[in-house]
Amino acid sequence: MSTANKKENALSPVEEKLVKELVTEGREKGFVTIDEINENLGDETPSAEQLEKIFDTFAEMDIEVIDSEKKIELGQDNVDSGPEADFDTHGLDLDPGVDNSTDDPVRMYLREMGSIQLLTRDGEVEVAKKIESGNLELIEIFSESNLILLYLQNLARHLKSQKIKARHVVSGLDEDDNVIEDEDKATDQIIAQLDEVWKHYATVRKIRDLEAGRKLKPAEVKRLEKNET
Repeated sequence: MSTANKKENALSPVEEKLVKELVTEGREKGFVTIDEINENLGDETPSAEQLEKIFDTFAEMDIEVIDSEKKIELGQDNVDSGPEADFDTHGLDLDPGVDNSTDDPVRMYLREMGSIQLLTRDGEVEVAKKIESGNLELIEIFSESNLILLYLQNLARHLKSQKIKARHVVSGLDEDDNVIEDEDKATDQIIAQLDEVWKHYATVRKIRDLEAGRKLKPAEVKRLEKNET
């Protein structure tokens, strides 16, 4: 884990103080309840990582985190010495087991989060390759549409008129990213590439019309060469 992540997941001074108070109380009783944790945290809203750290702290101190004190109270009730006290429990499984039911959203979230298998490094690489392959396939399909060519032509016009910048065209960039050092140079490069695409389209258009037995009119050829619709 990086230093930045450690700082982000570290408990605030207020949270540390509350956890210490709960640890002191938990050592005396041997347990703390979810309600006690929620009450002590109050308006504090720790992240999932911080909550895990809190629960790990209790585990290291051998302090059990339970849903309610009712679980403890049931075991401390006085046993009636009546006829029921002589009931033979031999062979019966009276272990209450693990109580998986809880209405606490924090516990429910952590339980669900723990049931999801995280991606390994190889798994992340595989997913990234599939995404890239899918994107390339989409680009190949879209590139066969005349509508996309018209869109690219319109894009070039907006770049030339400076209505948009290169950062608005390059995918994967946020508004605050400073990856493009020379905005004007990058814009000129994109415009040159878009003009090249249009030239190829003009050539393909001529070939298609010739194959179809139709010859382009001089005005149409001139318009294509000038990159006009």
